[in-house]
Amino acid sequence: MKQFLLLILVFPSFLIAQKEIHKLQQAEITKHSFQLSWESNFEGQAGVQYGLTPDLEIGIQQANAKSLTAHQVTIPNLQATTFYYARPFMANGVDTLWGTLGYYSTQSNSTGVIEIMFNQGIDPLYSNGSVPYIATGGGNIESEIISRINQATSTIDVAVFNNTRSAIVTALENAENSGIQVRYIANSGSFTSNFALSPSPVFPVLYANAADLMHNKFMVIDASSVNDSWVWTGSCNWTYTDMYTNYNNSILIQDQALAQAYVLEFEEMWGTSTASFDTINSKVGSQKLDNTPHTFNIGGRTVESYFSPSDHTTDEIEASLLSADHDIEFCMLSYTRNELGTVMRNEHQAGTLEHGIMENINDNGSEYAWLTGQGVNLLADNHATTLHHKYAVVDAGDINSDPLVVTGSHNWTTAAEERNDENTLIIHDADIANLYLQEFTARWCEVKNNVNCTLPFTVYSEVDLIEAADEMVHVYPNPTNGLLTLDFQGLSSENVKIKVYNSTGKLLQSRIIKEKNGTYSLDLDVDISGIYFLSIQNETKIWKKSIAVIR
Repeated sequence: MKQFLLLILVFPSFLIAQKEIHKLQQAEITKHSFQLSWESNFEGQAGVQYGLTPDLEIGIQQANAKSLTAHQVTIPNLQATTFYYARPFMANGVDTLWGTLGYYSTQSNSTGVIEIMFNQGIDPLYSNGSVPYIATGGGNIESEIISRINQATSTIDVAVFNNTRSAIVTALENAENSGIQVRYIANSGSFTSNFALSPSPVFPVLYANAADLMHNKFMVIDASSVNDSWVWTGSCNWTYTDMYTNYNNSILIQDQALAQAYVLEFEEMWGTSTASFDTINSKVGSQKLDNTPHTFNIGGRTVESYFSPSDHTTDEIEASLLSADHDIEFCMLSYTRNELGTVMRNEHQAGTLEHGIMENINDNGSEYAWLTGQGVNLLADNHATTLHHKYAVVDAGDINSDPLVVTGSHNWTTAAEERNDENTLIIHDADIANLYLQEFTARWCEVKNNVNCTLPFTVYSEVDLIEAADEMVHVYPNPTNGLLTLDFQGLSSENVKIKVYNSTGKLLQSRIIKEKNGTYSLDLDVDISGIYFLSIQNETKIWKKSIAVIR
């Protein structure tokens, strides 16, 4: 072993011609370990040198088994919520080949709660039983932001492009006056409405990226706390139109590791880790470095985090779209990146069920005309209300694949990729993908005026359900005054779950019945007329129906 270590120190910069370490990934993240895997055309013993600093001072961990091409190294005995530098290598007793130095996080001890908020209605007909934290209403979202600010105990860091909501600024001022450190970064220059920050508030505000855009929309609360650390992000600016009128999504995530990664990004723009910003050391836009971990285990979910323009975010979005096995849905304000257009065209030609909506179809370099000419199912938003989303949903219709959501502040544009300050999350989770599918189908049907707008697949729930044939369950009368008859024919002996949702996706009733065959009477127990959604499932099948109630 001593001879092996000596070789590492003697040849740290030796590069073997046409040999490389590539496809480096982090996986199997726990509170006390994680795995790095990669491929290499260099035959030798695989290992990882790691530490808390770029000096990689802790030591070396070798792979348990040798391989000619694919390599895996698990690094043990780590601390929770801690960021480690690590660099893979291959050594054969004569030569050493080094991979790229990376920054990696262990899992935190936080709850991992993720709460999804939409400011407009959703379509629960596609629900697998998942319900968003806030299904509709800008007022609810604004109240939630203020409530989270009021609950902060030590620090609040905000990086938001636009702010016209004086109530939020008042809440931040109250926090600052109560001894909580508040730091705020806003966009400098044109395209900005920040009159809620004028006159200057009691907390410091850095106006950043005058040459381009500080386009982030995120807030980090109590990043030093295990269970009180929260990250708020999404597509929603703090303006009346974005909260109450435009179509937007927001996310709240309780995870200390992610919160600390967002603080690293914030302080790179802030220029210091102190309460006051430093304009000399502040780095924005193309000045920034790729200096945050990218992969997290949050409540058992894999969550990826990227900041633009340092982190090659478009490459990660492209990889997410390429992972589709079944379907892609996307809502984009602006879509001009050619490589993302090519990916969508290729997925369409490969048979992926893709559906998209765009707002700014006439942007310079827009992919709209080209994609529609290639047969991609892409619609132009035809409402006066702006579709401000920047999200994609992958494989929401196939739980056996890797359902995921891409969302954040990043439009699919060159400005977002190369110049603007942006943040993006890729969340691998079937239930969250289903929530965004419900949001998407509502927007899709609005654009199509509810004509032939049903997507050509049914959603899957946690037990890999398939849609039952209509003849297996009959529901009548429809419309109804609230009392339904369910006629079951040929269902298996498992218990049957019945759920009733309102038009915003709120679960109103849930019950389990044992009468699988014959008829069953169901009182919808609703007070007002409207459209409701009925879900019936056993262990192998799901059946859904919209019900009109007339009171």
